[in-house]
Amino acid sequence: MKSLVLASLIFALPAAAEPLKARNTKEVRVAVSGRELRGLQVRPTSEGWRLELGAQRGSGAAEVIDVTPGTPARFVSVPITAGEVLFDRVRFVGGHVYRVQLRVDGQASASGYIYLAPETVVKEPARAHAERVRFDANEPEAKKDDAILHVEKSPL
Repeated sequence: MKSLVLASLIFALPAAAEPLKARNTKEVRVAVSGRELRGLQVRPTSEGWRLELGAQRGSGAAEVIDVTPGTPARFVSVPITAGEVLFDRVRFVGGHVYRVQLRVDGQASASGYIYLAPETVVKEPARAHAERVRFDANEPEAKKDDAILHVEKSPL
């Protein structure tokens, strides 16, 4: 509860920060609290979702909160490393919208919404050949007639 109040206070303050910008994103519209807002879509990579911010001076972190309807509002701080923020698969979920506030040397530098694109499922190609089923030789021989065999059930 305390973290929810803290997160609400952090994100409720007037935004003095500039809009969030990144090199590897595509602009999308996201629905947050019934309003359509500008967001940035990030595609998944092998490690997770990597947000490339560019050259970053000083040490910093991205303060992130999940704003997807129906999910608990969790506050997470992710370090900015070499001008990038990595949204890993352990703490973040594809298809969710996150509110991101960048802080460099303790000062708010940029904020915005990030949509983590869901991972695509690779479907197996349809089989081009027929498959054969082999039965074990230890099975009893089938009856010669096509009559249905009646089997008694044990009483319960």
